[in-house]
Amino acid sequence: MKNKRLQFTGILLSGILLFCACNEENKPPETEFDKHSFTKEGQIYIVNTEKDTLKHLEVEVAKTAQEQATGLMFRRTMKENRGMIFVYFTERPRYFYMKNTFIPLDLIYVNGENKIVEFNENATPLSKETLPNNIPSQFVLEVNGGKVSEWGLQLNDSLIMHLEE
Repeated sequence: MKNKRLQFTGILLSGILLFCACNEENKPPETEFDKHSFTKEGQIYIVNTEKDTLKHLEVEVAKTAQEQATGLMFRRTMKENRGMIFVYFTERPRYFYMKNTFIPLDLIYVNGENKIVEFNENATPLSKETLPNNIPSQFVLEVNGGKVSEWGLQLNDSLIMHLEE
């Protein structure tokens, strides 16, 4: 009787292990998209010169060279109230491109005083064309394409940033 229980237990465990292994094999391979899902790392309020809030956003923060090189690449969608803020230590002209970026973006260039100094609207997805800005900026906010116009953003509007350390 004891041997039959041990035998049954062994068969049962083998079946469970085999089931788990089969399910793991049938799992689709991880894609670049899976590796780059949204992680809220701060909030930004875009305010006009009268200090009226034009938009509130949840953002990811690109601080490291790797995060800045990857940006929003491989993303297929982004909710309207989200974006990515690129944080640099100095003000200078910035250069972006849309390689491996599947969604159209508006790029909002912001100086060290948190004032919007330039826009690059509706950047073409997957383009390798350089998107320069001419006015030095310390921050670049990427949002869905068309939002600069929809939200009525203007030069000298400001960002109020609450970013995780």
